[in-house]
Amino acid sequence: MSKARINNILNTILLLLLAILITEACHPGNLMTRPERVMQQDTVPTILFLNYLFKQDTLDSRKSVQVNLLSHSTAQGKLKPALAVPPGEDVRFWVCLRDAKGQILQRIPLDNPLVQNLEYLGEDNQFARKTILMAQWPATVRLQFLPGTRRITLETGTSAEKVSILNTFKIE
Repeated sequence: MSKARINNILNTILLLLLAILITEACHPGNLMTRPERVMQQDTVPTILFLNYLFKQDTLDSRKSVQVNLLSHSTAQGKLKPALAVPPGEDVRFWVCLRDAKGQILQRIPLDNPLVQNLEYLGEDNQFARKTILMAQWPATVRLQFLPGTRRITLETGTSAEKVSILNTFKIE
């Protein structure tokens, strides 16, 4: 075989490999999608991360809590099932996934992030615990996104008091 013919065969093989590589890279399943699009697909399990900032409102005599959503993001994946809240245990905060009509699809308990329980080694070389009340504290909530979710609300209240909504995140 001549050198020119071998070069033509090698160039053809190289072009075919390049064409296959481009075709595979541009396949719709390989393209990055926007988080909003991932959440709309019912077949892709998605984890939603909500980053909040909790602040104790000391101006209010009832010492209410203000909550601001700092950011949110999504990732494909599935969370382990959450542990159930033991009967009789009051939870101060709830994250609720709601449908378009406002009905609760899922209600997830959230410990008060302003109450930090620390464990440390005391002067007597024994472990001790201390509870610190914070003026403000960030909290990240991970939850499994459910199909049909249109709003996510952060609510406060126990079983003995009326629930009030602190923050609402709308799914576009």
